Amino acid sequence: MMKHFVILLMLIFLVKAAIFGQILNGSFENWTDGTPDNWQTDNGGGLTPVTQTSVAHSGHYAVKGISVRAGGGAAAKAPVLVSGSKGEGFSIDFRPTSLHGFYMYTPSDVRLPDSFYVRVTLSKKDTVVGYGFFGAGTLDTSYQEFVAIIQYFSNAVPDTVHIRIELNIFSNTARPHFFLDDLFFRPIVGVREANGDLPTAYTLSQNFPNPFNPKTTIRFSLPQSNYVTMKVFNLLGQEVARLVSEQLSAGTHTAEWNAGKMESGVYFYRIQAGTFTGVKKMILLK
Repeated sequence: MMKHFVILLMLIFLVKAAIFGQILNGSFENWTDGTPDNWQTDNGGGLTPVTQTSVAHSGHYAVKGISVRAGGGAAAKAPVLVSGSKGEGFSIDFRPTSLHGFYMYTPSDVRLPDSFYVRVTLSKKDTVVGYGFFGAGTLDTSYQEFVAIIQYFSNAVPDTVHIRIELNIFSNTARPHFFLDDLFFRPIVGVREANGDLPTAYTLSQNFPNPFNPKTTIRFSLPQSNYVTMKVFNLLGQEVARLVSEQLSAGTHTAEWNAGKMESGVYFYRIQAGTFTGVKKMILLK
């Protein structure tokens, strides 16, 4: 009986290691001098917005991030956590479809748009090939699983992944905070290059990041060559930007909008290609 119990424990350990081992120290069990191994924080200047905590989803430890301030009217310092001991990310040789993890989040005030963000960027030879995003702004006092769906912009298999976790804060006095544990990718899609087939349908993807400030990228796919227009409208229906107006070949394309001169708010982007029309909403948050 004891032998079977030991074997079961070993299997549980191996399965967890296989899952969370995809991301270096993704379970945040290993720390050195107040910093999780293989991660970079913005701790410094006598302020430690990122700390080790025993309030873990599993194992012994997790990450706690909390807004802190030095006093004397100084601006609050938000916690930032970036993969890689120097923020350089880590190596990868497959195409995950999503980044998962477990978090708890306490905003400072329901009247303020404080938010907890997770961003994952995958690149190959310093060229971005995929991006995923998750954001939360409501109270969660028990661990919840988050999912950041990864959108790919090419058929390349990435060689580097950057993960960034942070709080966006809008108050110098309140102290929003989060707990984070057990990051992992799912599912693992083989290491071979994709076959490069052309899209079979028209698609318009959600812009990323969203909310954004001041730049955002929009991905769309064409199953055949078309004259394409993409316009941005405000809530009054007024056109404020034209991102695309040209003949494009079949394939997957991206358009970028720099809203540096625009006011915060809700905007809509619309694509027209042949008989296809698509509209989606995006949020500029300065």
